[in-house]
Order: sequence, then structure tokens, then C-alpha cells
Amino acid sequence: QKEIRAKVEKAQKDFFLREQLKIIRRELGEEVDARDAEIERIEAAIADAGLKSLGMDHGNPQLPGGRVLFCSDEHVTFVPGRAEGDDLPSPIGWEAAPTIRVGDRIRLVPAHVDPTLAYHERLYVVDGEDVIDEWPIDLRGW
Repeated sequence: QKEIRAKVEKAQKDFFLREQLKIIRRELGEEVDARDAEIERIEAAIADAGLKSLGMDHGNPQLPGGRVLFCSDEHVTFVPGRAEGDDLPSPIGWEAAPTIRVGDRIRLVPAHVDPTLAYHERLYVVDGEDVIDEWPIDLRGW
């Protein structure tokens, strides 16, 4: 767990340092590389899910139709829209126009489902956008 925490803390630190470096470069009038320019054009969003609700021992969750930038304890920061090489279908139509509003639902796919389930009391079964059943989870906190 210490190793995972160290990796996450390093990723968060690196992200914030890169963001600061972009601001400094912009103020100095220096060029920003194409990848950074693409990310700057698209607004990032934050979802109410993070390390405390997702099994992270196999990496970040996937976001069909979007790109996860990083996970903190309680949030996932992401960019809506197609990522290079993304072959997962978007359940909410971001392929055409990557927009997101407060309150929109997104579908995160955990990298490791077993520990993710252990964080929760129930599992919601969905069909598209409709919740069709609710299952109790017996192994909470294992």
C-alpha cells in the first residue's frame, strides 16, 4: 500500500508541476508542445470518485469516451472526448462534441473490480442510463 500511495503522490506532484510549468512558459511567451496545447483547449472536469472508492492497485480507471488525467483520494480529474487509441464506446456521446456539465453522469471502469466492490455497500445494475436492480455486497471492507 505504501508503494501505491507513493506512486499516486508522485503522479499528483508531477501533474501539478507540469501545470505550473505551462503557466510559466505561457507568461514567458514560450511555445507549448502540441499535446499540452490540445489539453488546454479542452476543459478538464472532476468526478466524485477517487482512491477511496476505486481499487487502484492496477492503475487508473478508464473513462469510455474520455481520458483520466489523475486520481486523488476523493476525485478523478479527466478530459472529456476521445483519447488516441481509445476503442471503448462512449455511453454519453462525447465523440461528436466533448462537453460536460455539472451533474452529468459518467461511467468509470475500475482497473480492478474486486477491491472496488469491497469499498461499497451495494452494486447498482444498469441498462444504459437506467438502474434496473440493486445488489447488496457481502464482502465490504475485506
